[in-house]
Amino acid sequence: MTRICVAKILNAHGIKGFVKIRPFVDDISLLVNDQITLYKNENGQDKIVITLKNPVKGDYLAYIDGVNDRNAAEELRHVEIFMDEDDLPALDDDEIYHKDLVGLNVVNESDEKIGVVKSIQNFGAGDLVEIKPISGKSFYIPFNEDYVLDIDLDGKTLKATNYQDFMD
Repeated sequence: MTRICVAKILNAHGIKGFVKIRPFVDDISLLVNDQITLYKNENGQDKIVITLKNPVKGDYLAYIDGVNDRNAAEELRHVEIFMDEDDLPALDDDEIYHKDLVGLNVVNESDEKIGVVKSIQNFGAGDLVEIKPISGKSFYIPFNEDYVLDIDLDGKTLKATNYQDFMD
């Protein structure tokens, strides 16, 4: 079974064991739904139960079952939270999951291949498409209409523009 990363624990918060979580889902209820099992890692069986407290600048303060002090919360720093792909909700026609973009060929406005989508990242200021070019170092472009013109899942391509300034 394939698992999808739906959130990441950023750090401990306070002395009572709270943590700060960065969700990677639009529907935050996926992180607290009793019907969905969440895991501490991609392949293991360590389950995690989250109680969200309040939003903090796009992230959330949360309580993790069994974590009652700062030391225990610190041990969870940078832990990624996963769910089974089969538990993901159905999407509308104009929506896609980030996982579906990884591996797409990146082409320019003339449909010439410039590289491959390596990952989608978010360091706090919005989603970025990491592109591994045909030669050279990977680079990032913002995942918005100014840089991503089209996504064709059937044709396995992502059409990019204005990317030259981000290349080495």
